[in-house]
Amino acid sequence: MAVSFPASYAQRRLWFIQRMSPGSTAYNMVVRLSLPFRLDRRILRLALDGLALRHEGLTTRFDFADGDVVQIVGADGAIPIEVHEAANAEEFARVFSRAASQPFDLAKGPLIRVIAGEPSSLGFVIHHAIADGQSV
Repeated sequence: MAVSFPASYAQRRLWFIQRMSPGSTAYNMVVRLSLPFRLDRRILRLALDGLALRHEGLTTRFDFADGDVVQIVGADGAIPIEVHEAANAEEFARVFSRAASQPFDLAKGPLIRVIAGEPSSLGFVIHHAIADGQSV
């Protein structure tokens, strides 16, 4: 069940910026990993589900209600995973780059993208409204 809370000052500022420039990716934070082992999608799903339970911000989106920006926490409990069977690291880099260059819709969510590439590539694109550099 989704619950709403007032957005922080920084979140309101990011919401306003996104409204003024909806196609911007300036606040997309990206992390791309080459894993030293074969990615197990089942374990990745379990890990992301556990992470979402402990860090509700990962399931948060934003809306405008009663004259103010609010965060809607738990809007969607699952963090989506896009799986790509890339032939090599260069192909995964192209796929990940496309995902990283897509803007987020703060009102629609989710505000995190997880891109898994076979057999051992993993990438995260997270909007700065739900995470900061230290938390990434």
